[in-house]
Amino acid sequence: MLTKKTPKSVFLFSCEKCDFECCKKSEWDRHLITRKHVLLTDLTPKNPLHFCKNCDKQYISREGLWYHLKKCDKNKSFGGEVNSDIKELTLLVSSLVDSNKKLQTQLSEISKNPTTNNISQTNTFNLNFFLNDNCKDAMNIDEFVNNIDIKIHELEQVGTSGYIDGISNIILDRLNWIDVYKRPLHCSDAKRETIYIKDENVWKKEETNNPILRQAIKNVSFQNMKLISNWGEIHNESKTIDSKLNDKFLMLVKESSGGNGDLDNNENKIIHKISKRVIIDKVR
Repeated sequence: MLTKKTPKSVFLFSCEKCDFECCKKSEWDRHLITRKHVLLTDLTPKNPLHFCKNCDKQYISREGLWYHLKKCDKNKSFGGEVNSDIKELTLLVSSLVDSNKKLQTQLSEISKNPTTNNISQTNTFNLNFFLNDNCKDAMNIDEFVNNIDIKIHELEQVGTSGYIDGISNIILDRLNWIDVYKRPLHCSDAKRETIYIKDENVWKKEETNNPILRQAIKNVSFQNMKLISNWGEIHNESKTIDSKLNDKFLMLVKESSGGNGDLDNNENKIIHKISKRVIIDKVR
């Protein structure tokens, strides 16, 4: 043990291990690095201990630890647990392999016999759910048409834009004002223009010629034509032949009654414009 003596002693530094005393710091520093002092004060054990990781017993030699490990009960128990875990893991892997083989076999059979009918039924079910559940509060088509209040400027737009664009815009504007789930018609297939219409409180799939929607277009066109007399009363000069307002009046009459070309073809074009704007968003 190293101690520093009190100022009363002649020797300021003393080493009990080496039985050495001195009063100068320089002599003391030299002593600390001498072979004798280093050997006597080395605290490192010459024989490091070896521990058993299973039961924490200590052994001086590796041989003693090695013999102990062969007999250690905890080590045996641990080994047994490991073997048991390995067996369970092996069984689990084997079970998973069998399940995977069965799944591969099922997938192979499905690929050979595709269930087209099931897919079709699923899609139909989704469409029915959309119409009868999400859109259960939608208005009927006749209610929708009867609530359309055409304005004078829309009548004039039919005259300038033509029958097809004018009537289409009147119908589409009103549809845009209504919540998607409250609309009286939806298109489920843009390419085939498959249209479903709420009529008499029932969702109906339109026939090839779209008779229900076609009648709705005729009713809107008739409402538009009835405004022509009101327009004439507002513009008295339209009754004067060869006047600009008279030319405009004649244009309103022509376009409101179907415009150029075959009326059925023009109605088909209106149906095409409407169907593109009411396509069902299948992501909803």
